[in-house]
Amino acid sequence: MSAMTDAYVLARRNFDQARAARDRLIEYISGVANQMKTNPERFSFANTQGGYPAEVAMTRNSVSVNADEWPSVPHIEQIFIAHYSAKGAMLDAWRAVPQEDRNAFQPPPVGW
Repeated sequence: MSAMTDAYVLARRNFDQARAARDRLIEYISGVANQMKTNPERFSFANTQGGYPAEVAMTRNSVSVNADEWPSVPHIEQIFIAHYSAKGAMLDAWRAVPQEDRNAFQPPPVGW
């Protein structure tokens, strides 16, 4: 392998990891949103100052999310910025791979 193809392999791996982190974050937030939507009368956050009525927080079909696990806006931004950065680095590295070597590698995802 050449330095250019090695750089692409590394950039692609970094992108895949960043995209997976972004997708996990989206799944987590979407899951919490779905719980809120599905059972809004029984939804609460745990590990907060609270103040929820007992029928919200203490019933059999209550839904509680640990507030300590809820991502902050800076954390969400960090995940998305890392994804965008990894995407750009991967695309730059792909453009540097000689055309005759490209068939040996998985190209960047299409549709961007």
